[in-house]
Amino acid sequence: MTTPQTPDALLVGGPRDGTLFTAEDASSVELEIDGLVQRYLRTDQEQQQQGATVVVFAYDGVTDAAGTQAEVEASDQVYRAGG
Repeated sequence: MTTPQTPDALLVGGPRDGTLFTAEDASSVELEIDGLVQRYLRTDQEQQQQGATVVVFAYDGVTDAAGTQAEVEASDQVYRAGG
């Protein structure tokens, strides 16, 4: 039987803002939500949450399954300067 781990990190910004979780040594977190990958990066900031000090993971942005950023680039489109 496993015992539940105490949350040691907090997601800030993005679709899971305010979510507490157990990060251990992770430097980034990627969550697939509705077919998109939401990324959070570990910061050197800490906050007090529920009487404990937790590390803050800041929202870094979203990509689709192919790795392209939504509304920034598409895998079938290439911008060429000068036309």
